[in-house]
Amino acid sequence: MAPIGLSVLQWPSPPCLVRTTPLLRTVERARQDGDVSSGSTGGDFLARKSDVTKLRQAVPALTDVLVVDDEAPDADRIRATLRVMFGYDVDVRHAATLGTAVDCVLSRKPQLIFLDDILKPADRATDTIPFLRRAGYEAPIVVISGQVTKKRRLELMAAGASDVIHKDDLDSVRLGEALLRVFGSEVSDA
Repeated sequence: MAPIGLSVLQWPSPPCLVRTTPLLRTVERARQDGDVSSGSTGGDFLARKSDVTKLRQAVPALTDVLVVDDEAPDADRIRATLRVMFGYDVDVRHAATLGTAVDCVLSRKPQLIFLDDILKPADRATDTIPFLRRAGYEAPIVVISGQVTKKRRLELMAAGASDVIHKDDLDSVRLGEALLRVFGSEVSDA
């Protein structure tokens, strides 16, 4: 019995024990729309509708990417994510300094550069992008930054970045969205 002056709280009944995830909702919607037979396990549907499959169809096949980042774990994280997305067909090179990055561009121009916003000791992407452009690099540059604000994004885009994503968002979904923004116009023009 509750002490005087305190009432017993009535908690709502617990939600259904079967958790509904976005993936399960998508599969259920497809079944309702007739895209998947009710006897199917959904594997063929998931393979056709997976974001990675859509991404591979929407962007050109990447074979050479340069990651310019002074922190090896961050560069390894981008490399691993790209390998998940594109397999081992993509050659992901790493440059820890602006000088090394320019040398990499001069030796073999990559299809895409991921550039850390701040390279130690004092290089910033707004200063680094013009060096890469003067070295003859004309393809997309995606800046990875730990401080993405509207103002900073505008500064980076004005300096020549093709897109800007936050350093905390380095996963296949965010990289895929960035690649679609960067290569989307190329694919639609082709």
